[in-house]
Amino acid sequence: MLREWSDLTRWVISAAQRDPNEVGATCVDYLQFTTYVCLAWCWARSAVVAHERLNGNPEEQAFYQAKLQTARFFFERLLPRAHAHAESLRAGSGSLMSLDADHFAF
Repeated sequence: MLREWSDLTRWVISAAQRDPNEVGATCVDYLQFTTYVCLAWCWARSAVVAHERLNGNPEEQAFYQAKLQTARFFFERLLPRAHAHAESLRAGSGSLMSLDADHFAF
């Protein structure tokens, strides 16, 4: 995921150097992808801490079990959505910029 994020960053920079419209066309998907990467790091870190605490047999076992289950939910159900943002981002600005301004009047 970090490699893909790095690749996307390079792609946006390169595309923007060729066509300034790429910045506006890709920014939302790039920021959404970035958000998923950052949240993945947070949930991974939380899962590590929860796992370590559970090994210590704490009184708050239910709390740490819930953290692990929520992390699993994020990785299985939400994180895969990042790939759709990457695909949309790589589609570029062509279809967006080909819309005539008059088409927004309907």
